[in-house]
Amino acid sequence: ELRLGLAYESDLGWVGVEGSVRPPWRDEARGVDERLLWNVHAGGIVRLTPAFSLGGGLFTDNSTLAAPAGLLNPAVSYYGATLGFRFTSRHAMREDPRPDAIVFNTTLALRYALGAGRAATAVVDPYSADVTDRWVERGEEDVFFHEVSILIGSSMLF
Repeated sequence: ELRLGLAYESDLGWVGVEGSVRPPWRDEARGVDERLLWNVHAGGIVRLTPAFSLGGGLFTDNSTLAAPAGLLNPAVSYYGATLGFRFTSRHAMREDPRPDAIVFNTTLALRYALGAGRAATAVVDPYSADVTDRWVERGEEDVFFHEVSILIGSSMLF
């Protein structure tokens, strides 16, 4: 896998971009058939005050699969954005005169992702007389969905 990233930081905040590429991988003995994978992430943070920052970014999370690998492993790629804020609290320690000897960060963000790809489907007949095989129909379908999630995180730097 090849990764390349660039970032710039100033007193106002930082901005960064990274990309990755992984060549296709096929191993019939292990049942692996992955296609070319590429992803891009870009984002940044703006420090509005010493205690409050606003951040956001754009991302891709592409699937390596060309087709679903079973019911629990769909071939879905995600494209999305995040937007959030961070509270920072700096504390001095009695033994350490630095004003930021301990720094607490709390982040609250909203993540949106568009999912698109293919997923395996199955219809089960629970009343089938054949207990060993109750599958009536198996197949694949195109899927397209929206995903919204809330991200909460905290950290302590010392």
